[in-house]
Amino acid sequence: MTREEFFCDVTDFADLKSFCYDMDISLLDDIYDEGGRDAEINDWLCYNIRDYDWEDIRDRLAGIPTGNGWFYENSWDDWNELDDRDFTSYKQEVLEYCDEGSLWDDSDEENGDDATYDGPSYAPYASRIPSDAFPIPADTDFLSLLSPAIP
Repeated sequence: MTREEFFCDVTDFADLKSFCYDMDISLLDDIYDEGGRDAEINDWLCYNIRDYDWEDIRDRLAGIPTGNGWFYENSWDDWNELDDRDFTSYKQEVLEYCDEGSLWDDSDEENGDDATYDGPSYAPYASRIPSDAFPIPADTDFLSLLSPAIP
């Protein structure tokens, strides 16, 4: 993806997470949609159920924001709901990360526009072949040459 495509195409956390996943960027690993948040909480409950009494679990669950959106899990297993300002901040962070790592595709390479071929040139060899090397008579019927090959 080019830098310009990133600006135009990445418009929400879903796009940003997808981009980071495709580029193997871990900056958003602690950001989850509602389903991801629920899965993380269920995993935490299964892993820690014997270490806490029911009041601690109730209090911990009561502090988790609900709703349809995006959530950040910090290192203390606390959850924060994210908003548009957070998205802008994370998008800027990913942008800077890609700039520093030179991770952007060149527009020429991606879509082939104005791309130049840097491989070997065969023009010198073509100029060595004399124009009369393969003479073709002027009255040749090219279709009759193909007729034996066509059933």
